Amino acid sequence: MNNEFSLSSGQAHELELMFRKTGWSNADVKKLCSQTTMQGVLQFVRGNADFVVRKHVIDNRETYGLTSGSQERVVDHYRLGRDGQFEWNPVTVALHVSSEKSEDNLIDAERLYNEMRFKAPLNMHILLYLLNHQTLIPSEWQPKRDGDPRVICFWGTIIERSYPMDPKSNHRIVHSMVWSEEGHTWTMGAYSLEKSQGEKSWIPKNTASAYFKGFAGCIP
Repeated sequence: MNNEFSLSSGQAHELELMFRKTGWSNADVKKLCSQTTMQGVLQFVRGNADFVVRKHVIDNRETYGLTSGSQERVVDHYRLGRDGQFEWNPVTVALHVSSEKSEDNLIDAERLYNEMRFKAPLNMHILLYLLNHQTLIPSEWQPKRDGDPRVICFWGTIIERSYPMDPKSNHRIVHSMVWSEEGHTWTMGAYSLEKSQGEKSWIPKNTASAYFKGFAGCIP
């Protein structure tokens, strides 16, 4: 153990700036400060070890498993990646917030859906993967101030829920992840694109939508 080591205020400031630039969270720093992790980092810094980046490839070719029960069906599904194999990289994704002006801070869900049709929206397979691997979710997606989005929609998959006894009540659904301040975690949510009998459905204007920056296309 090196008891003579000390970190100057300048070095501490330099580290803090680099942590911010490279997207570190307080939780990441806490993990870094474990003895095992720091010993491994030291071996890398001194040229005695290599880092291997783990790839997270999400199979989003099929729509199997995205619906629950016979009264739901997938009506739109935007596949991402070569042959439907999407490699998760937070650098290649972004959030879209509509610029439409609204006095009541609401936006027509159908309008937002149409906005996202000309991007490359992330789909429900990616949503489910992120919810099961929440350390992959960019820390900057977490709301930090009033007005920051607390809901992120994944428009790449649209599901229709049917009611055989009342077909007029059929409606389409987009799934989302919702930030829980209480649990400090992301949970599953959903919005309807329309209400009963063709009425419009409204969602908060600052709802974010996740998309892939590498391609601007159109939902088939």
